[in-house]
Amino acid sequence: MAAGVLIFILLCSRSVSQFQFVILLAVSLLSMGWFGDRVLAWLGLARTAMGSGLFLKAWLGQFALLLVWLVSAPLTWAWTTQAHLPLGLPLLVMAALSVSLLAHRTQARRFVRSLVPSSGGSSLPSLLGVFALVAIAALYSRRAGALGLDTHQHIAFTTAMYEAGYPLLTAGGTAWLEKYPKLLHVLASLWAWPGMGHHLGPFLKVQPALQATLAVVGLTELVWGRLRSGGLSPALSMTGGVVLLVGLGALMLRGTTYFYPVADLNSTGRLSALAVLLLPALAATLHGIARNRRSAAFCWAALPFAGAMAVKLNPSLAVAYVGFSVPLFVCVAVLPWVYTRGLSLRLLMPLLGLFTGTVAGVVLLLADPYYLQLVAEAVPQVHAGLQQLLGLRLYMPPSVPLVEGSLPEALRAAVMWELWHGPQPAPWTQWMPASSQFLWRAIHPLGHALALASIATGLAALLWRRWAAESRRLLLSILGWQIGLLLSVLCAQRLANIVLLALGHSSLEASLLSTYSQRYIDLLGMYALLIQSMLALASLLLLLDAVGVGRRLRALPKASLRRATAVVVALGALAFALVPPPAPRARTMGWPYPVDETQVRAFQQAEARLPADAVVLVPAYSVMLNGREDWVLPSASVAPYLPFGQHDYLFNVRLGAGYPFTARDLRQLLCSNKPAAARQQLRRLGVTHVLIDRSGRATDRDLLETRLCMTELGRLGLSVQDAIAAPGDLFFYPLQP
Repeated sequence: MAAGVLIFILLCSRSVSQFQFVILLAVSLLSMGWFGDRVLAWLGLARTAMGSGLFLKAWLGQFALLLVWLVSAPLTWAWTTQAHLPLGLPLLVMAALSVSLLAHRTQARRFVRSLVPSSGGSSLPSLLGVFALVAIAALYSRRAGALGLDTHQHIAFTTAMYEAGYPLLTAGGTAWLEKYPKLLHVLASLWAWPGMGHHLGPFLKVQPALQATLAVVGLTELVWGRLRSGGLSPALSMTGGVVLLVGLGALMLRGTTYFYPVADLNSTGRLSALAVLLLPALAATLHGIARNRRSAAFCWAALPFAGAMAVKLNPSLAVAYVGFSVPLFVCVAVLPWVYTRGLSLRLLMPLLGLFTGTVAGVVLLLADPYYLQLVAEAVPQVHAGLQQLLGLRLYMPPSVPLVEGSLPEALRAAVMWELWHGPQPAPWTQWMPASSQFLWRAIHPLGHALALASIATGLAALLWRRWAAESRRLLLSILGWQIGLLLSVLCAQRLANIVLLALGHSSLEASLLSTYSQRYIDLLGMYALLIQSMLALASLLLLLDAVGVGRRLRALPKASLRRATAVVVALGALAFALVPPPAPRARTMGWPYPVDETQVRAFQQAEARLPADAVVLVPAYSVMLNGREDWVLPSASVAPYLPFGQHDYLFNVRLGAGYPFTARDLRQLLCSNKPAAARQQLRRLGVTHVLIDRSGRATDRDLLETRLCMTELGRLGLSVQDAIAAPGDLFFYPLQP
């Protein structure tokens, strides 16, 4: 089995860097899986049969590790800032992993044995996840750099978070509080721990597809494991697993934009939210299986904590959380709550869970610079405390109302229009809306009909009295998920419409909130269809087994069935390895110029020769985005390397010492033809070097006559002596005082 996986990885990899990254991601997946195994054991579900359950465990394990990271923040802060030691975050993960493995050696051996595929079909969902994850890793490790402006800044944030190891509040090496939510970068840093600081670009870029795979495949593992433990015929389980592998694999690979949901992965944090949004419903499902005090507390703690994580990924996800996660949680949690008995499980433990999850969520948000800034803007005492106690500098923008007029009145009018006065769409276009993420036109009508037919059949089948107790509970759980998905997508769509009508585009914040809330409905439609298809297949297998089809399949030769399954698995592996997903070609998978991991390391080695307090001026230009944001961007040849930089780079927005500067500052400094004033200003800012692309400048004189806007480099004090060469004809040139 291990040899087969290794061959599959080699087939997917086109370079040594790709192979390295896939192996590192596999190590990280196993470590997250082990932490998730401990979560399941704490819930009393250690012996629940679910195949390997690797993706389900990794889904839970990453959030357990997030809590460990949050609690250990004082230690990593002291390690990094007081002791001035590197690699605080990976050492923290390794320490937690080592302590856990040593304390549970017997369970660790059982965890390793669970990774070996079983003879039944319960391991096929895990194999689907492995195929998808390796293909995702190979796709996003073609290049080390960004895909666009959004991933450019996210890689920079991830690099800074990884190096800090604790909740970093400031921008680059400055004291400015950075108003940006940072959960995406924390998760990417935690997943990147085996790389020891390398391959941070790919670890960030895989997050949208990785988080979706953890959720979709993890839920499938749970359902298939319950089918197997409920007595489903092995032959029927294997047959259903083959259908799942082919059908769901085809939808992921070619039928939808699952691998590459949005061009340039714009709004990467929002795209990476599926595992967070489905966590409350998953916790309710696990409580329905375990039905003990710990699972009850965990079920209700997950609800507020997932909300905090959602808005820490992207503030616009508040709409998806309220409109999608909460209704789905209610639909899934109602049956476990009804079936439990006793005041403790029905009231006391849920209240304890809500309180614990709320406290953890508030702490998580207060450790985030975006929400800390919002509190500081609203509470002057907090503003003063951050400045005096922590020494932070806060940029206070002019106060702009979210909407023109009264927000409650705007919301009331929007609700009335959306629910009563406006044109009402047909129910089937709301329950499972069409999505631009569907590449095959037939997917939406077929998926919609399949989901509704499966729900109707399942509800009718509940009237049959010959169901075994475990099979009836599983069917009820599947129906809860199916009905919950239909209703939650409907609620999310309606709520997004209300937000758009109420907020509109009267301010930048309102525009971002309403626009991204609308765009996320397409993603929810795609993910809901994948999950609905899997649940419909599971419901069908239950019904077939109940009427005796499983007993008839036992007459088939087991060896022939296993050989046929092996052939399908091999063909599936070849499809994921050789069929390109709908994504840009390799040569265009870099912004603005592709760089690989070797070039990134060479740049970091050149940068290491700079003085420790060096501040580097980079060629830059200004651009107006969305008609509102006046951004300063580095020039094309320099930009790919800057997210991985260890020093401050002036005028590179959100990447270091240039954070408080604007495009107007850049124009006043370099476009006024006052070189003496510009040189004096650079000296005040502590600029020591200039990073220049030397290509096309044959002589030193050509270099000194090069202009940044209207100012020649030579008149800024650039010295051609003691230059430090970097890859791509880039050079660090010192500036004379």
